[in-house]
Amino acid sequence: MKKFIATAIGSIVVYEYLKKKGVLDKLAGEIKDLVGDVSDDPKMKLEGAFDKGKGQAKEFVSEAKDYVEDVKDDITSEMEE
Repeated sequence: MKKFIATAIGSIVVYEYLKKKGVLDKLAGEIKDLVGDVSDDPKMKLEGAFDKGKGQAKEFVSEAKDYVEDVKDDITSEMEE
């Protein structure tokens, strides 16, 4: 039971990380785009493009947050020295 709980918690952590980084949106977008191509469904292709864009935006925001955090840490460490 402990292994199951640890696996479940680990899966949730990975899922949330991928969601925050935009990976899941980009993947969903790629799948919808492919399905739209195969089924010749322009609405599905549009949804795919939207999801990919949303994923890219999340990725950009996440990278910007990481950059700002790094700069903040650098400034803080410089002030402590």
